[in-house]
Amino acid sequence: MTEKFYNRLPVVEDRGANNNTADGGQTIATNAEQRKRWREVCSKIRRPGWKWVVLLGAFLLRAVFSGFIANYTTLSVKLREFYGTNEEILGWIGSLIFCSRSMCSPLTAAFAVKIGYRSAIFLGVLCSATSLMVSSFVPGIHWYFLTLSVLLGAGISLACFSSYDYLMSYFHKTFVRAAGFMAIASSAGLMICAPAMEALLESIGLHNTLRVFAGIFLLSALSAFTIRPSPAEKRRMSVIQVPLATRNPDSPTPAEPIVPIKPPVHAKKTFRESMAVFSSLLRSADMWILGVMGLTLCLASSFTYLYMVSFLNTLGLSVKTSAFTLSMMGVGEFVGTTLCVLLGDRVPLLKMEVLAIATLGAALATAALTVITVYPGVLTLVIVLGLCRAIYNLMVFPSVIECMGKQRKLECCSISSMMCGIGYLPGGVIGGALFDATGSYLYSLLVCVALYLTSSLLLVWCAYRFRRARRTQGEMIDQSAESKGKGDKGSEVEQNQEVYVVETIMTTV
Repeated sequence: MTEKFYNRLPVVEDRGANNNTADGGQTIATNAEQRKRWREVCSKIRRPGWKWVVLLGAFLLRAVFSGFIANYTTLSVKLREFYGTNEEILGWIGSLIFCSRSMCSPLTAAFAVKIGYRSAIFLGVLCSATSLMVSSFVPGIHWYFLTLSVLLGAGISLACFSSYDYLMSYFHKTFVRAAGFMAIASSAGLMICAPAMEALLESIGLHNTLRVFAGIFLLSALSAFTIRPSPAEKRRMSVIQVPLATRNPDSPTPAEPIVPIKPPVHAKKTFRESMAVFSSLLRSADMWILGVMGLTLCLASSFTYLYMVSFLNTLGLSVKTSAFTLSMMGVGEFVGTTLCVLLGDRVPLLKMEVLAIATLGAALATAALTVITVYPGVLTLVIVLGLCRAIYNLMVFPSVIECMGKQRKLECCSISSMMCGIGYLPGGVIGGALFDATGSYLYSLLVCVALYLTSSLLLVWCAYRFRRARRTQGEMIDQSAESKGKGDKGSEVEQNQEVYVVETIMTTV
């Protein structure tokens, strides 16, 4: 997207206030300085604290919605018992939830730009609660494709993706930390909702459980009241005006030159600007590599969301023990997320390389599940899978932002999320259809291993392209500096001496 520059324009002083007395000029200068000082004090009191309130609201939204869909594998057991359906249909229903959640991201981005983040979040919460309430009254399992899969996925996309992008406008300098807190919210939702859903399903049944969670979704709409214009949105102006310093009108000194000012990196875009960024990203090779990586990664990870409890049941574990094991996966996710928050910005690697290591670890843990059947070993591998899943769920968007640039975070993340949704779509085939055909999850696990390895190779390739492009750009800058310096060596030496003196004085002071 073409960068726009904004010019400093002088503000014409009030002629009535410009008198010839020294006392009047001193009074005006003192009042202006006091107003400026109070504005700085009020901004320091208001803005740094409010971003944590916004973080708390986004945290609650993410925990509630992610906790519910992450425990769909527990819900699918009751759906199979109540409606007497097979694993393939249940897998398609679950995969469509994740697919519609991710594929609606470009539409969510357009809604956020058009109607605002708060309205988009309210609309998403209302759509999600309506989805669960209507699903509790439908007579057949096939209605769930519309009432649960499509409506719930679209509502979660509107609520969670809008709050995530809005949060980044407050944490634009530490977006990895903000992404880490959102991943912690997903882990907390998984740990809390797993035993809660299992207890509700056993005590009040399937349909009443859906109605209870519909009420919880409506209560989470209170988090949207934390939304207000962020500092980045307030700083977007078509013209920035600053008053000029007072000077003698008879003085021959020229006026202050016009200085170009670049807008903030995370300023809010117009709808036309956002569409132009989408068009440029769709022509980028790196964007397509990262998109295919997200597709294969989500296709592999859909097994842990949809069939983990059913896979544990085939090992001879009860539903209660399987729910406890799923909660321990949430513990692994919490540990992995905490490590990313503490060490994510300090590791001397690209975020794409960290993501490649996490996918390789998930491939090894999934391959080990094909040969280890004793419960302590299975529990350990499930915790490792949770740790790896936390890392790659956290690092997908930061890796895309790192490669494509912070200025295009909303658009590139929405495209990446859409590709992830396409990957979630055939998730029911991997687990359900192969299990119905073979009676075992062995081939499903082997396919997941191959997909994890493919994602890791794509990430290594993209990281290599990124490092090579950065190295080439650095060499071009060095060559331009050398060609500019060959023109006048004497003036360069003199200028370097002057700069050296200034640096010495500044360092000494």
